[in-house]
Amino acid sequence: MVKDIERHLFVVGGAEDKEGKCTILRRFVTLAGGSEAVIAVVTAATELQSEVGQQYETLFNRLGAGKVHLLHVANREQANNSENIALVGSATGVYFTGGDQLRITSVVGGTALDNELKEVSRRGAVIAGTSAGASVMSDIMIVAGVGQVEPTQESLRLALA
Repeated sequence: MVKDIERHLFVVGGAEDKEGKCTILRRFVTLAGGSEAVIAVVTAATELQSEVGQQYETLFNRLGAGKVHLLHVANREQANNSENIALVGSATGVYFTGGDQLRITSVVGGTALDNELKEVSRRGAVIAGTSAGASVMSDIMIVAGVGQVEPTQESLRLALA
């Protein structure tokens, strides 16, 4: 008999609270296992990988995660690196930071890391992301648009995730 595994995608619109009660991020840590959580922070979307990664590492540690691993993936070679794949493979939660969603899909899409992300999701890990990290969770994502106007088909640019 196949065990029914609870799966979670945790899509954060962006600009989540990182200093106050951190309600959204605290819930992510809880879903990932709380004090037993092993969280992999994927910084592929941002050009400031070390800075942004350190911010989330400090934050998730403060929120009670068991372990936090930073996964700086700036190119496809790193997305196929066996150590990076192992870090994701051991994760109970994976968190994609904000930045440029096209950077995530062009660096991670179709790599061993992409395959491992799908596998850990099937095993029940929480896959989360904010802003660009949230955008890549759909098959078709918004990659550009005109700010401060009601979105119309002509004002958006879409791409396959």
